[in-house]
Amino acid sequence: MKRVIILFLLIGSFHLSAQNIHNSGFEDWTIGGFVQKPTGWSTSNEYTATVGTYTVHPDSNSFVGNYAVKIQTIDLGTPPVPYPGFVVNGQLVPTGSNDFQKLLYAGEPFPYKPFKLMGFYKFKSNAPIEDWAYAYVLLKKYDPNSNTIINIGVGSKTLLNPTSEYTYFEVPISYIIKDETPDSIVVAFYSTYPQSPISGGEFWVDKITFDYTGSIDEQQNSFHIYPNPVHDHLFIEQNTLEKNSFNIFDMYGRSIRSGYVHDQISKINMEKFNPGIYFIVLNSSKGIISSKFVKE
Repeated sequence: MKRVIILFLLIGSFHLSAQNIHNSGFEDWTIGGFVQKPTGWSTSNEYTATVGTYTVHPDSNSFVGNYAVKIQTIDLGTPPVPYPGFVVNGQLVPTGSNDFQKLLYAGEPFPYKPFKLMGFYKFKSNAPIEDWAYAYVLLKKYDPNSNTIINIGVGSKTLLNPTSEYTYFEVPISYIIKDETPDSIVVAFYSTYPQSPISGGEFWVDKITFDYTGSIDEQQNSFHIYPNPVHDHLFIEQNTLEKNSFNIFDMYGRSIRSGYVHDQISKINMEKFNPGIYFIVLNSSKGIISSKFVKE
């Protein structure tokens, strides 16, 4: 059943007038030959269709409107290897050693700073072990001085709970560089966790939009990390005993580790991390807090 009234109650009409990405409701499709994709998006079909299989489909079982996007994980090759279905806005440029790295070069113009991505999803899997669907957001900017792409903000969300009914989800966006405005955005959805794919998942996504009403004013005084640079253990000191979740991202915006801290001082083992620059993001009642550190 189409729940248009519920949609307006959940996200408010003011969100719908804010800036959004192209074809955010997956209503428009380009279909023909090897091509079957939401218009304005790239998909895993661009590879899997060449071997006779589609991993991304338009589905009339939508939350609102005529279509949702349905994404599937399949086995390819001999011996079979799980291949995650995905959609990503913009043009997927063939750069990078794997599909996930290629996301850095996709996206579309977007000079705005939303607080979070929101939408509705369903997910099921017949995998023999726990399977995850995955949503990813990257806000970036081209720096002409260094001729490189700078990551301004990132957000990722692992959707752990299978659901047979459309369910609201949100992806908080953490701003790594707070005083810069991005020039483009990448939004991607995977039918399994791309770094450790499992076959058997089916993932529906519909009606995505952004929230601009939150605050990205990080309360940096509410927590402290040390030492920086770090060699073996990173300590998180917070001025509260509440249970807060954390994510550690590498310089490409990929989630490397996540977990929870609930003591005034918590310790994270960093011995197996490669040397380089990382960002830790803490989701607390005071908002989204981020800090950069170096692993020696």
